[in-house]
Parts: sequence; structure tokens; C-alpha cells
Amino acid sequence: VELTVRKEKTEILKRELEELELPFKYFEGIGKYTEFNVYCATQKDSAFVKDLVKRHKAKFFVTESKTL
Repeated sequence: VELTVRKEKTEILKRELEELELPFKYFEGIGKYTEFNVYCATQKDSAFVKDLVKRHKAKFFVTESKTL
């Protein structure tokens, strides 16, 4: 899941993702925004991230990886 939040929410979102033990990386410096890429191995993980998106009013999109 790729999501974008306002820069002031960066530390809060990092802490919440770490508490959920979800792997992620993030990029600061996109104007007044921070972009997060979060790996969700299960539907349960995806549901947690969906909740974070709603609470932080993030913009997001989802990409599904498949093994060829």
C-alpha cells in the first residue's frame, strides 16, 4: 500500500506501523507530504493499514504482487 500523509503526521504514522510490526519505508521531502510504502502480507494487515488511512486522512493506492 502506498500512502501519502501531511509531514506533521510522519512520526505518528511511523510509530503506529512499528507497533503493528508491518514492514515499511518512507520518503520525506515531497513538499509538505511524506510518502509511505507498506507491505501487507495478509488481509488482516491490509485492514490495519486501511484503518490508519482513514484516521490520518491519507491518500493511498494499492498494488498487488503476484508470483509468476
